[in-house]
Amino acid sequence: MDGVEQLNNVLVIGMTNRRDMIDEALLRPGRFEMQMEISLPDEDGRLQILEIHTAKMRQAGKIASDVSLKELAAKTKNFSGAEIEGLCRAAAFTAMYQLISKHLREYVLLLIEDEQLSMKGEVDICMTMLRKSH
Repeated sequence: MDGVEQLNNVLVIGMTNRRDMIDEALLRPGRFEMQMEISLPDEDGRLQILEIHTAKMRQAGKIASDVSLKELAAKTKNFSGAEIEGLCRAAAFTAMYQLISKHLREYVLLLIEDEQLSMKGEVDICMTMLRKSH
């Protein structure tokens, strides 16, 4: 490539999800002349990606018994690996938020009762949090 010194035994790889946006000058002989398309994962590939990104959840017993990774793999056609990872992360955060919201009121009331939240400012902050969580 112009402006790049000659290096021996160096392979430069470029990746994009927008082939149509690459300047044709980069694709001339001697530059990025070889192209390889890596398509979206098929159903088996999506299942493997789901298994990877839910492994710790499954090991900890945090996935409900009625959740079928095979069904999710079938329903995520046209999802990239990154999108499937994001789906798993979003599901984990949603579950965590629901759990926190469910138990926050009980926890704050218990702290007040045990006089662990004694300063008025702390109580006001917690009451604001309670209102936002419901």
